[in-house]
Amino acid sequence: MSSFQVQALPRSISLANVTERNIDQLVRLHVKIFPIVYNTKFYDLVLKAGPFAQMVMFNKVCVGSVCCRIQENPLDPSLSSVYIQTLGVLKAFQRLGLGTHILGEAARLNNPKITSVYLHVQTCNSVAIDFYLKHGFRLIMTAKNYYPSMECKDAYVLSREVMSQNQNQNQNQNQIQNYYGCTTH
Repeated sequence: MSSFQVQALPRSISLANVTERNIDQLVRLHVKIFPIVYNTKFYDLVLKAGPFAQMVMFNKVCVGSVCCRIQENPLDPSLSSVYIQTLGVLKAFQRLGLGTHILGEAARLNNPKITSVYLHVQTCNSVAIDFYLKHGFRLIMTAKNYYPSMECKDAYVLSREVMSQNQNQNQNQNQIQNYYGCTTH
């Protein structure tokens, strides 16, 4: 289990919560990036997501986004997971670290009840699969016919464990102790 590394954004790039004022930009972005048309109910929930719905802005234009929700762990209701509903960056802005940054933002919420981040990705989307595997996600299962109206109907469920800031500090302290063979104070 390791934490996500969130890198600084260039000055011309910023993050913004999704609001009534900018939701239209998110809708247009989703139409350009994703093969699925999301309904009004989806965007109503995104508006209520607060920090779980972020847009990447370049000179006040939306060039990427991540939309998440918290889901209770069915095996342990005292724990939760972040479910990534959508994460995408316009092709012209890919390979600049923006996807990595917003993935880190989605996972770094300092909540000890959040133990993992997971998502569905089409089995034919090798670029997205490679991106998530590169960032420590593991293939958990294949969801058959997850996208029934799409040509590529099946999805992989990918997941990655996350840790709170305290867990991360404890892990770092343990690594130091193991390396030097001593106790830190």
